[in-house]
Amino acid sequence: MLKEFIRSSKQNWKKAWNEPTFRKKIAIGFFILVLIVAFFPMFFHYIEQRSGYTINDWVLLQIPAVDISVPIFILIWSTVLLALITAFKNPQFLLTLLYAYCLLCIGRYISISLVPLEAPQGLIPLADPLSNQAYGNVFITKDLFFSGHTSTLFLIYL
Repeated sequence: MLKEFIRSSKQNWKKAWNEPTFRKKIAIGFFILVLIVAFFPMFFHYIEQRSGYTINDWVLLQIPAVDISVPIFILIWSTVLLALITAFKNPQFLLTLLYAYCLLCIGRYISISLVPLEAPQGLIPLADPLSNQAYGNVFITKDLFFSGHTSTLFLIYL
């Protein structure tokens, strides 16, 4: 079964790679992604320095703060792994996921820039050792609208 998966994946990728349009789209997509990821530390440093609005969220105040970093980390990165396995099998899925993730990141840049928020009192920083590398090894607390973790999971779901 694994051999068949690998064999069909190789065939799918060979067929896709023989199409010049696919190669061009994949190269452009990865170039855009590299630019986006390279800009993350500067952007997050910028948003941490500015002041924002504090939302008086009565519902949030009713929920006790609990560190659930490990379950969130496991859920997110298991889902990403599943998406990468799917992309290994289907090159078009990778292309769609690549461009969709780039658009998601650009959307986050825009929304976080337009809606400056202060971290709520009692915020427990999400300790995600993989995502935090993109932030420059510091805890970012003002990237609140909209959530990168939640939106990435929803993107993969879609």
